[in-house]
Amino acid sequence: MAWKMNLNPNFKEDVMKAAEGKLNSAVAPAKAVLVTDKEALQMLERGEKLSNAWLGNLSQNGLIEVRDVTSKPDERELLFASITEKGRKVLRG
Repeated sequence: MAWKMNLNPNFKEDVMKAAEGKLNSAVAPAKAVLVTDKEALQMLERGEKLSNAWLGNLSQNGLIEVRDVTSKPDERELLFASITEKGRKVLRG
């Protein structure tokens, strides 16, 4: 049985970069998935947790009520409290 020897000193790094590129291209479409306000409200109705960014956005739009439960000075933490009347209209529409 003959063995082929690869003389490229960067073979491992080249293979890793190629694999990383394929992985990133496969994952990129998943990162691009956009969720609408209505879908986010539906997630809250089902009891799913949303990020602080989403909770803040929905709260600023007047769709939900949140409680600030920040315990660390450098990290804001929000807790979902309820869906507002405006949020209910979004869910119905």
